[in-house]
Amino acid sequence: MSAIKAVLWDADGVLQEVPGGWRPLLNEAIGPDRTEALLAEVWPVAKEAMCGRGDLVAELDRLLVAQGLSDAADRIKEVWGTFTRFDDTRALVARLRASGVGCHLATNQDPLRADYMRRRLGYDDVMDSCFYSCDVGAAKPSGRYFTQVLAALDLRADQVAFVDDTEVNVVAAGKLGIASVHWHHREGLPALVEALRGLGLDVG
Repeated sequence: MSAIKAVLWDADGVLQEVPGGWRPLLNEAIGPDRTEALLAEVWPVAKEAMCGRGDLVAELDRLLVAQGLSDAADRIKEVWGTFTRFDDTRALVARLRASGVGCHLATNQDPLRADYMRRRLGYDDVMDSCFYSCDVGAAKPSGRYFTQVLAALDLRADQVAFVDDTEVNVVAAGKLGIASVHWHHREGLPALVEALRGLGLDVG
């Protein structure tokens, strides 16, 4: 029997993606030149919001007014809520949960996108619990993010596995003793299944 009692799951690249990417969606909504100008202003604010600091929605509204984009506000905010979900990965999560392994969302998100994910992708039902960085108050790859999650789960690092498509996040978790798997959905589900079986998990 595996010593792993829970698996932490990244979202983007593992359970979902932005179809085509952020820039093409924004380009379609407001045009390439305006997209680059908006992202240059929004990205630093979004990074702070991912750590639970600042009000992204209020700041985004302010930026849209300043850049003359108020009329496109609904289209722009809709980009934050545009997803393709990976049903095969979600099915694997369901099999693990059925085997008695806890599965928990572990994702860097700002409050706007986290709200869309809750409402549109149903992660509260898919997972045993969800750890959005904006709620945790720290973002991956910060060790504080992982220690907060471990404390909330009341588990030791060696009782937890972690799946993420970003290498720096995987390295950070591994340094804490978390069994970490570097995997992106484009690599195919068999590669992930093999990696999880290598940790002694029953993936069906």
